[in-house]
Amino acid sequence: MSKKWGSVQFFDATSMGAILEAMNSMQAAENLDVIARVQSMVEYIEVFVLSVYCAHLYHMAFADNARLRQGFDTFFVEPLNEWIFPISVLLVALLSGLIAWHWLFKHDKSEA
Repeated sequence: MSKKWGSVQFFDATSMGAILEAMNSMQAAENLDVIARVQSMVEYIEVFVLSVYCAHLYHMAFADNARLRQGFDTFFVEPLNEWIFPISVLLVALLSGLIAWHWLFKHDKSEA
């Protein structure tokens, strides 16, 4: 119940509890929204870090592999030979990022 006195409105103590409850639930909803946005940003960072780790693992495993270099020499022309390994590292990063992205967001929707 509220009473008006001039341009000022006063609330009874019983109705203030309901007002405070509504304000607390609105604040909780805002906090949950902030947490959800932060979590989605963390998921983007996780996908990026995973793709970088996969590319680095590929680079460590195959950088000094002579047979792989011979295979590149066999299948690709001379100017492309020096660029094909860095391009393949980037392709591994992109592919692993896409797989992680697909798995993360498909997995997310199936649980919801």
